[in-house]
Parts: sequence; C-alpha cells; structure tokens
Amino acid sequence: KQAELGLQMMLNSLREAERRKLEELARKLDDLQKQIANLIRRQSGHNLDNLFLQGPDAIGKLETKLRESLITQAERDATNPSTISDVGVLSAGQEQTERNTRDIAKTAGDLPDGAEPSDHLTDAADKMERAIVSLRDSKLAEAYDPPQTDALAALQAAKKLVDQQKSAADKKVQDQQKEAIRQVYVKLKEDQKKLNAVTLQ
Repeated sequence: KQAELGLQMMLNSLREAERRKLEELARKLDDLQKQIANLIRRQSGHNLDNLFLQGPDAIGKLETKLRESLITQAERDATNPSTISDVGVLSAGQEQTERNTRDIAKTAGDLPDGAEPSDHLTDAADKMERAIVSLRDSKLAEAYDPPQTDALAALQAAKKLVDQQKSAADKKVQDQQKEAIRQVYVKLKEDQKKLNAVTLQ
C-alpha cells in the first residue's frame, strides 16, 4: 500500500502541463532531426551525382575521406554510388530538395529556439537555388563548388543545432521525472520518521 501510495504521489506531483509541453517539444525535435537527416541524405546524393556526371577526373580529385563520407551520408552502394546519367534528372532532384528544405525551415522556425536552425536551412536552400541555375545551364562544376558543397555544410550545421536541442529537451524531461521521484522519496521518508516516532512511544 505504501508503494502504491508513493507511485500515486509521484504521478500527482508531476506538473502535467509542463511535462506534456516538454514531451511534445522533444517529439517535434525528433521529427525535425529525421527530416534534416533526409535532406542531408538527398543533398549528399546530388553532390555525388554531380561529380560522377563531371567524369572520372572530378571524382579522382576528391579526397578519399570526403568521397566515402558522401557515399555514407547518401546511403549509396560504394561499388555503384551513382546511377544518374542525365543533368536534367539531377536538376529536378535538386529542385525538389530545395523546396523541401524551405518547407522544413518554416517548421523549424515555429519551434522554441528554432530561429538559428531555420536560418541554416534557409541558407542551404539559397545555395541549392544557386546550384539549380548552374545545373540548368549544364555547368556542373559551378553547381558543385561552392553552391552544393555549401548547401550540404549548412544542412549539417542545422542538424548539429537540432541534435543539441533534442538532447537538452530529453534531459529536461528526465530531470523533471527525477525531481518528482525525489519529492515522493522525501515525503515517504518524513512519513516513516513520524511512524517510527509513534512506534517508539
């Protein structure tokens, strides 16, 4: 009965509104993390496709570590990292990613402390837009560096910020639960002292 009472007190002592708000924020940040990760996957793929369309020289000049990083982030097969053979397909894909990035930037901006991640996402979309202009003119090298490389860097910066915010939100939820348990423990301890005093008498 004492254990049941303790659990009930713990549940009652949780500040429901604040807890729900924190959990909702953590959920939204989790969704945002996944959306930005998908943007990074897509942009890494566009960058890889661009390099392969430029030819062996462009891939050859790329550092092994960077090439492997692009393949990993794009979730591509290392033996066949690109299957695109037309600049038009690459341009259309980049246009879709740019639109998605602008939509997600708006979503990020609506969250508490979302201004900075939103700015990075908007910056990434602006860089993509510049890349699209070059891709439409079949200027692959101009599209790749700096627009596409900068777009990927801006997406990664946004992801880093959102990851930090998600960790902070998760910690707040855990701290709130720990405090609720501590309060119940303190109350039980006080009750036990009173009971011990009565028993001793």
